[in-house]
Amino acid sequence: MDKYLVLLLQSAMQLSTDYSKCLVQGVYQFELTVTDNSGATGKDTVQITVNPAPNIPPVAIAGNDITITLPTNSIVVNGTGTDADGTIINYEWTKISGPSTGIISNAALDKQ
Repeated sequence: MDKYLVLLLQSAMQLSTDYSKCLVQGVYQFELTVTDNSGATGKDTVQITVNPAPNIPPVAIAGNDITITLPTNSIVVNGTGTDADGTIINYEWTKISGPSTGIISNAALDKQ
């Protein structure tokens, strides 16, 4: 990990370390030791907890509402989805209301 450590001299009295490009999930402890001109030292530690990135839910886009007039009695609905931090692996349509005669063909599609 030390090949990623970047030391930044902010002023003559402050030294900071930028770990933002190398940390992965976990708990880290870092110790800072300072030495004065007489050789005395002081130490302090800091604990950094890095949590995993949240899983942002995908967005399902079923499309615009559709109206048909009988005798037309079937339609094709094209839905899609996006995932900002991953990949859509499955699409599945489910009828949640309406007369019992309405059925879905090809309700699921795996993209694996």
